[in-house]
Amino acid sequence: MPLDLGTFSESQASETCVQISQFSGREDNLRLFKSRFKFPANMLKVISDALFTNEERPLPPGPDDGVAWANTFSGRNIRFEMLGLFFCYIGLAYQSLQDWDPLFSVTENQGRDRRQTAWRMNECAEVCLKMCDLAETVNYLVPCLIINLKRLQTGCTGDDSK
Repeated sequence: MPLDLGTFSESQASETCVQISQFSGREDNLRLFKSRFKFPANMLKVISDALFTNEERPLPPGPDDGVAWANTFSGRNIRFEMLGLFFCYIGLAYQSLQDWDPLFSVTENQGRDRRQTAWRMNECAEVCLKMCDLAETVNYLVPCLIINLKRLQTGCTGDDSK
């Protein structure tokens, strides 16, 4: 039975994932999180159910149409591999910004600089990869996640070996 995501758009889901990654899970942060978003109280459960339900199914063969292919692992078919890739791409985007970018001075960033913010996205992507590992997921998206995770890690650590 398909999950009913109601009027929750894919862009709102993506934004929600970024916001979730910025909060440490403490109760005061959870209250702040709930106050910032106006969506049904059970929406996080719906997204979580979608992730776990989709992870249990093998990835279907890709159709020839690009949009149809992307729909096999995004939107209502969101998978941990894609969520992890999303975090990797956001982390890589943070790395491309300048240290003085105003994005790093917003209160939600909790004083993190460019490297720390990108590393936070790395941590979120690692959790997604761990979930794939625990679910014994084997498909072509997992190597994409691993490669992009390594790209993000390399950009975060740079040439710190002295």
